[in-house]
Amino acid sequence: MVDLVLGSASGEKATGADWFATDLAIPYAGTCELHICPASAMTLEYTIDGTNYAKGASFAAGEGKVLYLPLEAGSVLNLRQSSGGSITITWCKVFYDQ
Repeated sequence: MVDLVLGSASGEKATGADWFATDLAIPYAGTCELHICPASAMTLEYTIDGTNYAKGASFAAGEGKVLYLPLEAGSVLNLRQSSGGSITITWCKVFYDQ
């Protein structure tokens, strides 16, 4: 089902900071699968245009989730958390399926 791993981000992330240094480019219309698990509670935000962020999901500490985002060709994806202070991301992988 999954064609390509677009990116992986783990470790400490500051509030409001992009998780990927460069936005992830979406080559074709399809679905991004986000596999995420934070070490502490957080609210995930995402952008598909590189600028405007929307709320994606809330997580409890240690709660892993898989989120699905349908995206158009040419979209760019990045993630951040908008909760309190810095948090540690245990794992985050972004897969793409066209």
